[in-house]
Amino acid sequence: MPVERESFLRELAGQRQWWSRRSPVNAGIVERLEADLSSGSPIWFRRLQEAYEDRSFANDYEASALLIVSLHHRRLSGGGNVLVDPAGWLNGAPPEFWARLRHAKLQANDPERSVGWLLVGCAALMPQGLPFHLVDMGTSAGLTLVGDYLPRDWSLKRPDGSACGEPPRWRDSPYPVLSTIGPDAEPRLLSDPRARLWLKACIGPDEDKRHAPFDAAAELFLRLEKSPGGPRLERCAYAAMPEFIRSRFKPHAEEGLLVYNSQATDFLADREYRSLEKGLARVLKPWGDRGFWAELELPRDRTSKLHQLRVHRWTEGGFESRVLAALTERPGEIVIEEGWGFVRPLEPRRAPRVTIEEPPKRMEPGIYKFENPWIR
Repeated sequence: MPVERESFLRELAGQRQWWSRRSPVNAGIVERLEADLSSGSPIWFRRLQEAYEDRSFANDYEASALLIVSLHHRRLSGGGNVLVDPAGWLNGAPPEFWARLRHAKLQANDPERSVGWLLVGCAALMPQGLPFHLVDMGTSAGLTLVGDYLPRDWSLKRPDGSACGEPPRWRDSPYPVLSTIGPDAEPRLLSDPRARLWLKACIGPDEDKRHAPFDAAAELFLRLEKSPGGPRLERCAYAAMPEFIRSRFKPHAEEGLLVYNSQATDFLADREYRSLEKGLARVLKPWGDRGFWAELELPRDRTSKLHQLRVHRWTEGGFESRVLAALTERPGEIVIEEGWGFVRPLEPRRAPRVTIEEPPKRMEPGIYKFENPWIR
């Protein structure tokens, strides 16, 4: 479906509003492109339409966001200061720029988005004394997988704006994670300078508070992936992820499973998302109280432009979901909603049976911290 001028103008208006709170440089770029397109049909927009002619977008921001990121990527690649006059530069942009845009994917990887799985992990699984497996679907470069090693700088608020107390063990580092796997259709390897440059381009040029944490998280990831039990990236299409998870992890009375995604399912069409939901319901059912799926995503009905933390689990009534938190317009601030009792166990936890057939699990020291609630 071709990109229409009026719909693209609406996208640019949304991008301008988004970046105005985060990056004045990017907001200025969008404003200049918006003004140029409003006054006619410039060469650069016709080139963009040609680049996108065989593509379809599941949301209302990817087409415009890719153009902005591509401009920043060009600048970081040594292409001169293309941000001063973006419209003028785009009108004469070389063919390779449009060829790259034709296949580019928006794969920002913000380590701060690990807040979703951290909240659910310490509220749902750690009180049960369960070490757990973490699977981050659509993880890109996997920086959210190491969120439990990073500083907890988020501001937790109640819906009325007052400060919210932190969950128990919120600041544990690391969490009792048995394995961390990030399946993605096209994983971005941080060891590849080209992939890392694209990820940097997804951050606003003047977002100083994000560039340094990104670099620190990237270096930490590269160190941790060399250790036993460290984060792993796997190539896997979204449609195949439920089966990928089911085949990798077998339900166990002494382990939990936390499936997570952040700013990933927003790129799926509704039909694809419903298929994923059904597949994950089948995956989580045998895990009972020990299995959760958490999403930090924009609501699919677009009732809000803010990300929500939605948690899914299997209960006696079937596969159920609750919105338990939401990001605010202020970066680093998250509102903790009522209803966290939703993640509590349906039945009291019992100590695992120790039999000849099922000897006690041998926990390797130094990989994770785990307090055994049955030993006092």
